[in-house]
Amino acid sequence: MKHNMRFYIWLLLLVLAGNTSCALTRKKEAKNGQVIKREIAQSAPFSRAHSGFILMDAGSGKPLAALNAQHLFTPASNIKILTLASCLEILSDTLPGLKVARTEDQRWIIRGTGDPTFLHPNYQAWQQPFNWMKSQSAPIILQRQYVPRFGPGWSWDDYLETYSTERSDFPFYGNMVEFKKEKGQWTSTPKDLNLTDYDPYNVLYPETKGVFRVEYFPYYLLSQPDSTYTDGYTDRVPFSDMSIEDGFLATFLPDTLGKKINQCFRNFPESCQTSVAGPWTTIPSAPRDTVLRQMMFESDNLLAEQLLMVCADQKYDALLPEFVIEDMLTGTFSDIYPKPRWVDGSGLSRYNLISPEGMALALRRLWSAYDHDRILSFFPTPGSPGTLSKWPKDASGATFWYGKTGSMSGVMCLSGYVRGKSGRMMVFSFMHNHFTGSNQSIKDEMQRILQLIHEKF
Repeated sequence: MKHNMRFYIWLLLLVLAGNTSCALTRKKEAKNGQVIKREIAQSAPFSRAHSGFILMDAGSGKPLAALNAQHLFTPASNIKILTLASCLEILSDTLPGLKVARTEDQRWIIRGTGDPTFLHPNYQAWQQPFNWMKSQSAPIILQRQYVPRFGPGWSWDDYLETYSTERSDFPFYGNMVEFKKEKGQWTSTPKDLNLTDYDPYNVLYPETKGVFRVEYFPYYLLSQPDSTYTDGYTDRVPFSDMSIEDGFLATFLPDTLGKKINQCFRNFPESCQTSVAGPWTTIPSAPRDTVLRQMMFESDNLLAEQLLMVCADQKYDALLPEFVIEDMLTGTFSDIYPKPRWVDGSGLSRYNLISPEGMALALRRLWSAYDHDRILSFFPTPGSPGTLSKWPKDASGATFWYGKTGSMSGVMCLSGYVRGKSGRMMVFSFMHNHFTGSNQSIKDEMQRILQLIHEKF
């Protein structure tokens, strides 16, 4: 009887000690959360902007610190986190590169899926669609589908910028032309694009050095006299595939393949002058995760736009990314409140709006749905290649946070995962809008806060 009594006393003491320990842990957690919130609220760099923030436990979803967390912000490239989640949910391990079918007159008809890797210089190891086309002896018909070259809310006058590469149903060479001067001569990839000499009386030429395109036309212009460009000079400029009759693809693909290709349009089936006789089959291209990592690490806008289009083609047989967006917002992301306004895959549009809490919920969804190491592999770390390459590493050399940046004029966002010293994994989202001048002080302050979170948790 005495032994039983001792057992119950010890058990009671253990329970009381456990409850006391949990209470102390909760109290410490709440105190640390208040410290983080106060540091953000009183931050001088953050006061330059409309700022929002949330820190949330990655496992339980418990908010640990928040400020303006349900306010809507322009996320810029943070929207690629939603694109990443869509691609992981909808696409298989290998991207669908090309749809092909036999026609009644025994030709091949081919159709793009939106896949951005065709003849892309970064994906030369995965050119099965191109190799398939080159190996065919039967004639080929290229069936095109019109895609708006810019997404909703993009800045039209950014058409010269590499970050605003134009979209299409069948991208090739990343929808970018590279000019290079060698031995006094200009070459281009794709080749044989016209490069017009400098004309000082043409007001279209900017004063800065480089190659420029006349909007809507396939004319490329030097902004300074040819003699100012030395051998080895290179420049990359987006091209507009559908800006001329038949489009660039129909013009240059036959030359690249060494065979004639006819063209027709999907929304005008009679233009093909034949009918499909056999089933449509898919030629695979590059590994999905490889492309997604470049999208996230380099914040590649074309990849993001085209991959969302591939998702739409895969799920709806239509190159309409707005179908995927609505499907994700009413399904996977239906718990996000307030409901985001999500209009493109890349975040180039200022129409996009989402709250820090909404972004944190999307990050939690990824954390709970997939292998943790795999998810972290999609996010750059300070000092690693990509958008965080110039962010300083921790003095100890340890990696404790993984993030996706999002920036444009007056916008600086950073969302991702941060690990506390205790090993606890948390999701975070900083959003800063409506400031002027450099974003460097805001970036430095976010890094300081992440270090503090690591120390406190």
